[in-house]
This record gives sequence, structure tokens and C-alpha cells, in this order.
Amino acid sequence: IIVPAYNTPPADVARLSEAGIPTLFLTRRIPGMQGSYVGSDNMLGTRMATEHLIEHGCTRIALIGGAKGTSSQREREDGAVSAVARTAGAVALSSHPGPTSPEAGYAMALEVMSGRETPDAILAYNDIVGLGVHAAIVDSGRVVGRDIRLVGFDDVAFSHFLRPSVTSVDSRPSLMGSISADALGRLIVDPANDETVLVPN
Repeated sequence: IIVPAYNTPPADVARLSEAGIPTLFLTRRIPGMQGSYVGSDNMLGTRMATEHLIEHGCTRIALIGGAKGTSSQREREDGAVSAVARTAGAVALSSHPGPTSPEAGYAMALEVMSGRETPDAILAYNDIVGLGVHAAIVDSGRVVGRDIRLVGFDDVAFSHFLRPSVTSVDSRPSLMGSISADALGRLIVDPANDETVLVPN
């Protein structure tokens, strides 16, 4: 079971299949590579999160973080775009890919908030990025949830201890792990049994 790092060369993983070792990708895909995959339903999760913000009256949403070009970043951006598309131009969405760290989230949020049109909502790529975004909102003199709404992804435990606390999409890692183990077992029995399982949020 492999969680590919950003920019993992396909050739590095191809050697496993060439050696007859059943391989399953977890949470991220490698562009151009086929194979079994288990991951969060990123599109559904960010679509739900974006719809949640729109339902609360947000009209300028910034999507912050996520290494550009990774499968998870593209899927999460696509989910947000699909939700905004349903508003027929009533909601603007800007995307700001970048490293997935609190420091990067902090810096990107400050930059986005200093633009001509400050967003009224920020959708963080994950809760790690969201931690930095939360601090940036507070340090800018704004109030999270009142001046700028914030939603994260992964539902990491610490997000509940932020004040104000942050709404987050649950990626259900325990369920993902058990599904991956079952899928790998089937792959060991039948190496041709490639399957893709998206875990609902």
C-alpha cells in the first residue's frame, strides 16, 4: 500500500509491478499509472464544503493550499468549481495551490486577504493548511466565522480545539485503511483485479 509523495516518478513504482508485487495506491494517484486505488471522495467533499459556505451567504470563496498538479488537489478544486458553477455566476472562486503546511497556509491567507477583494470564505486544502489560515485571519484583526468563514478537510482532532472551532470534511481514515487492506487482499488473490474505491465523506 503506497501513499505517493509529490512528484513520485512512475518508474519507481513500476518496478514493483514488474516484480509481481501487488500494489495499491492510497489517497493519491500517480499521473499516468493504472492500478488499484482507495481514497477520499475529494470532489464530493469539497463540493459539500463549498455548498455549505454558499448556503451561509458566502460569495467570494478562496481555495488555499494543495500541491498543484497532484490528483487530490485537482479533485478538490474540481469539487469546489462544480458547486460554484451551480450558482450561475453569483459566487466567485479563486484557487491558490501551494505547499501543505501551516506556514504556507498562513502566508497564502495573508496574501489573499490583502488583495483587492478580500474573500468572505476560505476553503483550506486540509486542516494542516487551515491551521495557518486560522492564525492569519486572527492576526489580521478579523474574526473567524464572522468576517471570514473557514472550512478545512480531513477533520483532524486539533481543528475542534481552535477558537472559534473550524468546520472540516471528515476523510474517514480508519475506514479508508480497512477498505485498503481488504482491496489489497483481493489484489493478492487476483493481480488483475484493479479497483477504485472512493470513500464517502
